[in-house]
Amino acid sequence: ACGYNYWGQLGLGQGSAYYVLRLTAVPVPAPVKQVACGGDSHTCVLTVDGAVLTCGYNYLGQLGRNGEARELRPVALPGEAAQVACGIAHACILTRTATLLGCGSNWSGHLGLGDDNGGNVPSAQLVPLPAGAVAAQVACGSRHTCVVTTSGELLACGANYRGQLGLGPGSGRVRKPHRHHHQKGGQYNMSYSFHFLG
Repeated sequence: ACGYNYWGQLGLGQGSAYYVLRLTAVPVPAPVKQVACGGDSHTCVLTVDGAVLTCGYNYLGQLGRNGEARELRPVALPGEAAQVACGIAHACILTRTATLLGCGSNWSGHLGLGDDNGGNVPSAQLVPLPAGAVAAQVACGSRHTCVVTTSGELLACGANYRGQLGLGPGSGRVRKPHRHHHQKGGQYNMSYSFHFLG
């Protein structure tokens, strides 16, 4: 890891510099399958054996657990995962059993939990998908989340102020995963910021 480390998002532990200018090994218990970096403050690591480890800023619960405002080393969450994704202040975990979990900031409904109160979710919560939908892939934008299902459908929730959910005018935010009505089976490339490509 290298770069900005004020919140411990590089996972290098106590005493590490705020700016790490050279690649430095991060202590993790198994080989790494995937890394997702959220905003400039938190990180999710997925190991080949399905463990999810998180580190960095946790003020909004984006590390998936109650507790410290920041974690300086990667700390494991319970369960096994197939994929992780991070937004600016939220994270989503796709488990090996195709369950979707979300944690962190939910002010724009980007966790897809369906509540109208927004707020922060400090521990990983089950994201209810539409009937019959089974998650196969997840991607987080800054304040939105997209899910591709096993049947090739695209689901989206969260901020749509700049049209990033593709739902047209009049839908500033969507608090539950919404089905897109388009041809199934496409390839999707989803972006971190305010857009996605389908």
